[in-house]
Amino acid sequence: MPTSRRAHFNFMRFIQITSLCALGAMLNTLSLDPFNMSLLALVAWTPLVLAAHITGKWLQSEQVVDGVAVATDRRATWRLALIAFVFGSLRWLWLESWIGPVSDYGWPALAVVMGAFDAVFAVTLSRTERGPRFRGWPLAIRAGIILCGSEWFRARVFMDGYPWFMPALPLIDFPWLAQGADVIGAAGMGIIPGLIAGMLVGLFVAPRTRWRLGAFTTIACVLLALGYGFICAPSTKDCNIFKVLVIQTNVAQSNKMAPTRAMQQKQFDDAFKATTNALQTLQLRGEKPDLIAWPETVLPGVGLESDAILLQRERGLWPADDFIHQLEKLV
Repeated sequence: MPTSRRAHFNFMRFIQITSLCALGAMLNTLSLDPFNMSLLALVAWTPLVLAAHITGKWLQSEQVVDGVAVATDRRATWRLALIAFVFGSLRWLWLESWIGPVSDYGWPALAVVMGAFDAVFAVTLSRTERGPRFRGWPLAIRAGIILCGSEWFRARVFMDGYPWFMPALPLIDFPWLAQGADVIGAAGMGIIPGLIAGMLVGLFVAPRTRWRLGAFTTIACVLLALGYGFICAPSTKDCNIFKVLVIQTNVAQSNKMAPTRAMQQKQFDDAFKATTNALQTLQLRGEKPDLIAWPETVLPGVGLESDAILLQRERGLWPADDFIHQLEKLV
């Protein structure tokens, strides 16, 4: 085959793989906060599974374009790894953008490390398309196991684990489906998005190797998760409820990184005012909280930091019993 046509074919494959990896990163991002399109979590890994599937088949045998065989591209796996890594890192840069003001170097470093797991997943799945040992397995089963395993390693093992933004995290919006996490953990529930992604690719993309078994396994696992959730989901009916009053402020990141005395005083005053107002409202409704929770930086190091103690004394809230007694009068 002429070199020009081979280069054109490889370039089109490159565009295809790049587009799929970008789409996968976008869907994963949209399924999480602040977009919270939780249903997308069920299909968010489908583009990356398709990219891995295409790359594996690309390497497995020669491709035919317009009746002409195209030589196998031996660098396809490395290309897939690089593209998945780049878009995975960009995804994590967005998800962890709050770290930027805290650590200029830690933010991109964390994104790079986490993005590497997208590449690990894609390359591992792609390589199962090449060897006879796993190629006969349904794509849904392979994708589910590999995604679950890689995310479990990331969340529980690698550098003591970093269990943030796992594939099944958005499923918390569907309690029956997510209830199985109390048995296999949040990382284990990642098998559900992996199964669905593999099933969809195996169903619609040729060659459809044992796609019926993959579809049956996926549907069975989803029904099992839903059934377990229906039976075991906790109910608040006829049970004692521990009531927590949560006071959540909205302050700039600078109030944590480089707070001035005036900023600390205002934050404390705002939290105290919000607490008293909330307690008065609950008192009118005949309700009483069992616990009041403040943000961790509203009053840092109570009893340990001289500034915190001085601030409490200025407000007539030191020693701590004075503050507690004031709250008790309100409830």
